[in-house]
Amino acid sequence: MAEAIMNHYIKELDLDVSCDSAGTSSNHVGERLDKRALKKLNEHGIEAPHRARQFSSADFKEFDFIFAMDKQNLQDILRLSNHSHNAQIKLMRAYDPTPENCEVPDPWFGDFQGFEPVYQMLDRTVLNFLKAENFIYK
Repeated sequence: MAEAIMNHYIKELDLDVSCDSAGTSSNHVGERLDKRALKKLNEHGIEAPHRARQFSSADFKEFDFIFAMDKQNLQDILRLSNHSHNAQIKLMRAYDPTPENCEVPDPWFGDFQGFEPVYQMLDRTVLNFLKAENFIYK
């Protein structure tokens, strides 16, 4: 969902930025986003054509920012890093102005209702990231 939201703003604001998403495990490689997440994004006018891929060491050189949704994924990413890159590696919610918790909860195990709070959390976090890193000035 975070990638879809970020790409929505990149397109809407005509930013010269690229964004991609990857999992730290090979689970779901090649699959589309969860149907409930797709439905929630569509309710907010956001498309999500992405198919899952696995994070690789090449991503450290490809991207300036690498975000983890939770502490376990952050540790998995840091273990892959050989520090010969300039990528900033952070928890996604480092840019959340109201971080009750530093992790993005995974709504996958719940019902459809759990996707709206995660959407709202990611939406405000993505916008704050774009502002804080001077991609947009609003």
